[in-house]
Amino acid sequence: MISEQPTTWYKEGVLGHLCPQARRAKRAVQIYYYNNDLDFYLTSKEEANHAPGSCHYEGAAFDFKRQGMSKMNIRTALINGGLNPNDYDIIVYSIEDGNFIHMEFDPK
Repeated sequence: MISEQPTTWYKEGVLGHLCPQARRAKRAVQIYYYNNDLDFYLTSKEEANHAPGSCHYEGAAFDFKRQGMSKMNIRTALINGGLNPNDYDIIVYSIEDGNFIHMEFDPK
């Protein structure tokens, strides 16, 4: 019997690029999810309606399903990926169809 491996899913309509720092962060989070036997659901990059001046439009932000993960879990994922978590804003939010995490590259 072959066990299913976690995978990455993209919400229909997700478009755009990610800058190198956001791409590395996305990969670190994906690996963390996979290591916890969870699929990774990417829900937004540049498309959709974001606030004026949003980092989404620069390719420096992305959103994904929370699936029980906390900010601390995501910070750990970044550290495990060799990234400085202080360079990223991590915001947990809820909308009518679920709980999500917004992550953006925003070094201080």
